[in-house]
Amino acid sequence: MKSFLTPALIISVTLLLYSPAVIADETTINFDAQALQQKAALSLSPITGSFQEGSTFDVGIFLDTRGGTMNTVELHISFPPDKLALIKPLGDRSIIGVWLEPPKYSNTSGTAEFNGIIPNGIKTTNGLIGTLTFRAMAPGQATVKILNNSKVLINDGVGTEAITDLGRSSYTLVPKPPEGVTVFSETHPIQDRWYNNNNPVVTWDQDVGVTSFAYTIDTEPATVPDGSSTTSGNTVAFPKRKDGVWYFHIKAFKNGVWGSATHFALHIDTAPPADFRPEAQIIDANHVLISYFTTDILSGVSSYEVGVIDRSQPAIESPAFVPAESPYQLPKVPGNANVVVRAIDRAGNVKDVTIPVRISLNMYLQDNTYLIWLLSLIMLGLGVFHYFFRHHLVAHARRFMALWKKEEEQEYGSVTPVEIHENIPEVKMPEIEQSKDNETPKL
Repeated sequence: MKSFLTPALIISVTLLLYSPAVIADETTINFDAQALQQKAALSLSPITGSFQEGSTFDVGIFLDTRGGTMNTVELHISFPPDKLALIKPLGDRSIIGVWLEPPKYSNTSGTAEFNGIIPNGIKTTNGLIGTLTFRAMAPGQATVKILNNSKVLINDGVGTEAITDLGRSSYTLVPKPPEGVTVFSETHPIQDRWYNNNNPVVTWDQDVGVTSFAYTIDTEPATVPDGSSTTSGNTVAFPKRKDGVWYFHIKAFKNGVWGSATHFALHIDTAPPADFRPEAQIIDANHVLISYFTTDILSGVSSYEVGVIDRSQPAIESPAFVPAESPYQLPKVPGNANVVVRAIDRAGNVKDVTIPVRISLNMYLQDNTYLIWLLSLIMLGLGVFHYFFRHHLVAHARRFMALWKKEEEQEYGSVTPVEIHENIPEVKMPEIEQSKDNETPKL
C-alpha cells in the first residue's frame, strides 16, 4: 500500500471541501477598516448667532480627539467675503505649541489656512485651536465652514491621518438700525477693552421729547429690550457682575414710538493669569536666564515684568520691575536673590511668582578668576613698592647724616669728646700763711 494520496483522491477531497454545501455552512467575517481607525472632530463655536451689521464677533475653533492623542492640525476654512471680513485670525490663545507657518487668510477669496503642531500630542474633548474675529459687513446669512482638505494627525510617530468630522456654522447678520440712544460708561469706556471692575455703571444721553427708556443686560450682542425694565433717568449700575462679556441694550420712547436699540459691550475680567513656574538657568556667575510663560482664560496675557530682590540687603516692600520678554537675562546677579516674575493680563490683573536664585561661591570664584588674579597682582605690587620705598628712604637718610657729619668735621675740625664723671672726689686746698711786711706767703 502506498503511503501517499493519489492525485485523484486529492482532487476529490478538494471538491468536497469547497462544495456549495460546505461553503453555505461557513461564517463570513467582514472588517470595516474605517471603524478601526482613530477619529477626531473639528468644530466651530458658536454654531449659530445673530450679529448686527458693522459689529465684530468671535468664532472659536475646537478639537475633539475622541479619546485618542493628536499632534498636528491643518485647517482650511472658508467664509463669504461679501458678508464677513476676518480682522484677527486665531487670537492669542491656542493649544498649538509650534506654528509651522504664519496664518494665511484672504478677505478677497474668503479663505483662511492654519498649520501647527502640538508637541507630545494632546488628548482633549474641547481644545481651543484658535479664535477667529469677524466683522459683519452686510446683512444676510453667512456660513463659515471647515473644508474637506483639513487634517488631524495621530500622535503615532508616522503621521497617520485621523478620520475627522468637520464642522460648520451659520450666522444671521441683521441690518444696523437707525441711530439710537448714545451710551457711554465711565467704568468701562472702551467697548472692546477688558476691565477688572465687576461693578459697571452705564450712562446715556436723553434727547428732547424722550419720556422713558427700556433697557436690559445679558450676554447676547443684539438683544432688543422688551420694555419690562424702564426708567426715566439716564444712569444705571450693575453690581457684582460675573466675568465675561456683557451687553447693555437700551431703546428710547418718544412720541409714542420705541426707537431702535443701542447695544454697549462691557468686558469684565477680575481673575489673574494662570499660575506658572518660571525657570532659572544659571549659565555662570554673571549670566542667569529666566524663562516663563502663562495664559489667561478671558482677556489674555498682555505683558511680563521682572524684579530682583537681593536677600543680602534690607527687606523692601517691592522690587523695581522692568518690562521683560522670556527668556530674560538678569542684568546684575546677586549671589542670593529672589526673582519675581509678574504676568499682567489685558484687564490689568496681576500674577506674581517668585523663585530663588543662588550662585555658589565656587561658581563665582571660577567665573571671576581674572579679578582674583588682578587683585593679587595689585597686592603684590603694593608690597614690593612698600618694601623698596622703605629701604630706599632709610638708605637716603643714612647717606645724608654721613655727609652732614663730614662737612661739620671739615669746618670745625675733629673734636675729641670729653668724658664727664659725675662722682669726682673733693680736693682740699692748702692753707696759705700770711707773712708780715707783704712777704711772699709760705706754703
